[in-house]
Amino acid sequence: ISVLPKEDDTQWLTYWVVYAIFNIVETFADIILFWFPFYYSLKFGFLIWLFLPNVRGAQYLYSHVILPFFVKQEKRIDEAMDN
Repeated sequence: ISVLPKEDDTQWLTYWVVYAIFNIVETFADIILFWFPFYYSLKFGFLIWLFLPNVRGAQYLYSHVILPFFVKQEKRIDEAMDN
């Protein structure tokens, strides 16, 4: 992590944040999702889309979905952490 160009580090840290959130959601939704045909193939394609450096799917998903959600919920999260 002590490499000078930080773009690669940012890409992989963003990927792991998105992957962790995906795993949390999938843990609860897997009961229903595994009944869909080609679910595991689509999941595989989605995970490849997330980490490919030329597509940067994780960065897109983070900046367009995850970050706006957490910014909107920041006050509620802070209040929950204080209690």
